[in-house]
Amino acid sequence: MDLLELVRMEGPAESEPPLPATLSTVPRLVTTGHTRSFVFTSTNDAEMHQINGRTFDMDRVDEQIPLGQVERWGFKNDSTLPHPVHLHGTHFQVVARTGGRNMLFPYEAGWKDTVLVMPLETVEVLVAFDHYRGIFPLHCHNLQHEDMGMMLNVEVI
Repeated sequence: MDLLELVRMEGPAESEPPLPATLSTVPRLVTTGHTRSFVFTSTNDAEMHQINGRTFDMDRVDEQIPLGQVERWGFKNDSTLPHPVHLHGTHFQVVARTGGRNMLFPYEAGWKDTVLVMPLETVEVLVAFDHYRGIFPLHCHNLQHEDMGMMLNVEVI
C-alpha cells in the first residue's frame, strides 16, 4: 500500500526562517488555596497499580473541583517504577520536585499535561481548571500501569 511518496526537486535550498528575538512567556499560575495529594503505588497483588490505594473504577468520581479553581497537586511515586502522570481536560505548571532528581528542569517551565515522576520522587504542580466542565481521567501514561488500575476520574463541576 503506497501511503507517501517523497520527491526531491532540483533547485536552490530554501532558507529557514530566523528565530524570534524573544521567546513567549508563560504567566505563572497562583493557587486558589486547595491542595490535593496523589500517591502512585505498585504492588505484587492482583490490583498491581494504584492511585491513593485504589484501582480505577469507571463509575466512580474520585475528585470534584469547581470550575475556575487553580489547585496545587502533589504526585508522589511510592514505587520503584517511573510514572509519567497525565491529566486530561486541562494543563498544569510544574513547580517543585523533591526526592528523586530533586530539581526542576528548564524545559518544565511551560504548560504541561504530562510530567514524569521518578521512583520515590514527589512532583508538585499548579493546575488550572478554567476551561471545561466534565469528567476527565488522571492516569499513569505507561499503558500497562494504566490498564492495571493506575487511573482515576476527576470531575470539574
